[in-house]
Amino acid sequence: MGALFRWMVILACLWSGAWFLASLGIEAGLPSALDMARAAGVRADAAVSDIGGFPSRFDLALERLDLGHAPSGYGLDAPGATLSARAWNPADVTLRLPARFDMMTPFGLVQARGRDAAIALRALPLPRLPVTLATLTMHSADLALPVLGRVSADRVVLAARRASASDAAYHVTADLSQLAARDMLAALGNAGGGLPERIDLLRLEAEVGFDRPWDRGAVAGPRPQPKDITITLAEVRAADVRVEAAGSLQVGDDGIPTGTLTVSVRNWRDALALATETAMITPESAGTLERMLGLLSLTSGSAADIDLPLRFEQGIVLLGPAPLGPAPRLRLP
Repeated sequence: MGALFRWMVILACLWSGAWFLASLGIEAGLPSALDMARAAGVRADAAVSDIGGFPSRFDLALERLDLGHAPSGYGLDAPGATLSARAWNPADVTLRLPARFDMMTPFGLVQARGRDAAIALRALPLPRLPVTLATLTMHSADLALPVLGRVSADRVVLAARRASASDAAYHVTADLSQLAARDMLAALGNAGGGLPERIDLLRLEAEVGFDRPWDRGAVAGPRPQPKDITITLAEVRAADVRVEAAGSLQVGDDGIPTGTLTVSVRNWRDALALATETAMITPESAGTLERMLGLLSLTSGSAADIDLPLRFEQGIVLLGPAPLGPAPRLRLP
């Protein structure tokens, strides 16, 4: 028993010494890492004010963080942050962000306000650092977006986990609750309160196959692009309206999807009015859809609920036989 205790003390001392030396190396090596990033074309500025996390992690308290990649248009600017990595796997990192930070995207600046914002990345300890897990979480989010304006949500959870079947396939989930777009509602003239103030729930569960894995080459080189999308569940709930969709899509080299989703709509008349008022469909299309859905609902067994195929064909989106407009181009910038 005494020998075992002595070995435990020796191992603890060795681990403590290794952790201390590694923390010194991290602090001393940060300037060189930033210089290497700048040489690779990345705008990088950060300063470490403290290192903690003993014995299982390295927690770097950053006084400031400014990252950017001009060719892609992505960047992050925060007055402070905490970067954590597991002591036994430095490729498993979490970046905890302050209550206010800015993100640069190819579409414009995103100003983020909220609490408990964190970005986590887990990669295999291989030369190309293939990503196995990526998450973004935030609570009480208040975002200023380039197109939609002010958007808020009680909870935002986005995640992508690499599937076991392929190095380039990922299980993708999104969960947003109590989503509100106040500026968009104002622009649509919601003075009479005809539109719901919030989307109660927006959820997505899908598997996305890309043309190449997400790894360190995806930062500086071409982005991996989606090729196959299998949607297990896409769900939107707003007031008395509930819309669910599931199905598979194939994405061409031009980013145009083809395939079919089965869409289930509860209270389809309210859903149609909501889609019309938010300019998702034109009033002309709404009239055609209302007549068609009214006839179909007579044979569905429920006057308020209906199931329909949403087809993507030759660059056009069709709900049943009615065209809704051009298909979206699914290309990552």
